[in-house]
Amino acid sequence: MADRGQGELKALALWQLRGALRGVLRGCLLLIAFLGAWWLRPSYPEALRPPSQPYFLGFLISLPLGIALLSWLLLGLEGLGAALRDRRRWWLLVMLLLAAWTALSPSWARYAEVAGSSALQFLAVAALGALTVCTPISARALLGALAAGALVQSVVVIAQMGVQDDLGLRWLGELNLYEGRQGLSVLRAESLRLLRPYGLSVHPNVVGGYLAVSLLALSAWLFSAAEKWRWAVRTLVFGLSLWALCLTFSRSAWLAYLIGAIGLSLAAAWRKGWTRPVLRRALWAAGLGLLIGGLFGAAYLPFLRARAGVGGESVEQISVAQRGIFIEFAWQIIREHPLGGTGIGTFAWEARDRLVRSPYRGLLRAENVHSVPLLVLSELGALGFGLWIGLFAAWLSAARRAAPDPFKSAFAAGVGALFAIGLVDFYPFGIFSVHCLWLLLMGASVTASAQ
Repeated sequence: MADRGQGELKALALWQLRGALRGVLRGCLLLIAFLGAWWLRPSYPEALRPPSQPYFLGFLISLPLGIALLSWLLLGLEGLGAALRDRRRWWLLVMLLLAAWTALSPSWARYAEVAGSSALQFLAVAALGALTVCTPISARALLGALAAGALVQSVVVIAQMGVQDDLGLRWLGELNLYEGRQGLSVLRAESLRLLRPYGLSVHPNVVGGYLAVSLLALSAWLFSAAEKWRWAVRTLVFGLSLWALCLTFSRSAWLAYLIGAIGLSLAAAWRKGWTRPVLRRALWAAGLGLLIGGLFGAAYLPFLRARAGVGGESVEQISVAQRGIFIEFAWQIIREHPLGGTGIGTFAWEARDRLVRSPYRGLLRAENVHSVPLLVLSELGALGFGLWIGLFAAWLSAARRAAPDPFKSAFAAGVGALFAIGLVDFYPFGIFSVHCLWLLLMGASVTASAQ
């Protein structure tokens, strides 16, 4: 009897431990969603600081990512067996092949050290993707994490736009936005000058993309009833986030949000989800959105005209010309390295070599091409690009077979929005935190539960 009692106590302790590990894992996933746009590199005590480490491990978001992966390992890769028995297995297989190809790419890269560090970063993101595809997460909790992240970023964005400077929040990862800083994103319209707000991210486009994704996720609120005070809070979060999205002046984020909103409307119609209460809430949100858009247009019309290229503003012309130069460099690299590319994470270095041999030497700073497909094709070649496209095809297949609900549709819209942004910018693939968010939403759109 004593042995039996001890066995039951051990089983109970093990059950409690597994429950705690699941809680830690899911909490870390929510924190990753909250930090999806942050550029926070905390300063750790020197005793805890390793002598050398890959660059991506210096970001705060790497801490919850590492804890989540460790918890999943201690849980025995829980959920992997079930995923291998349904359509998710194809996503996992393609991701495994893509990760293996990426890990091999430093072996043929001219800049092997750079490629090696970038390959480790990609493997970490791939492991997060596998975890999220196998681990059900509360859709409401994930939505809350995105709403909280959007609210924090929105407050900082609005304040930065108001003071036309940073707020001194270095401890939260805010960049020093002093006037004259190289590469600072500034709009000009005749004699007017406007500093674009960065939030707590590395660039206005990055915080704009995060806000667009979060706003698409917030659309799931339209399909659930709530008390009046909750609707007041939701309206406040939506209004501030939409106003902040406008203030980023990120054209790609604006377009991605509009495309995602249209897609969600069509998905709701297909599911026959437009009940009278839902339609009433949607019309209220649309009216508020039009009001915010109208106020923004009236307040910043000269800069909107300049952003649209009306009047031939030199800042916008230079920006377009720079992007064209790096697109041409990308096609040169693709022609020279068609199968394997130059190695993950090496495009900017290869572009630098081309810049010093070009008429633009000393005039431009090397950067990634503003197109994720071209970036992947340049760095991983045709084989890597084929696997990357296959990853999205496998995700679409799994998402289509998942039980449809407003939450999964909203997260899927976020995945699609980042893909659309990736056609004209590189950060959904090239910025560590946003890449993590992309893979997290991909998994949530397949496995999230409404609870």
